[in-house]
Amino acid sequence: MVGLIGGPAALLLAALFWPGIPGIVVTVLIAAFVAGAVGLFLSLPRDQDRRDPWNDDGAQV
Repeated sequence: MVGLIGGPAALLLAALFWPGIPGIVVTVLIAAFVAGAVGLFLSLPRDQDRRDPWNDDGAQV
């Protein structure tokens, strides 16, 4: 989660306050963003247990 939000935020701040940022720093920040996004995607639930009638996603209309 930190990489997902911190990577783009650090890139924005670096663009504003550090115009001569080295390429390796940009690469590391982009890699942190991608790793955070992949980590969140992989932590999503794989399947849902539909057999339990009391286990639902919320109110039904």
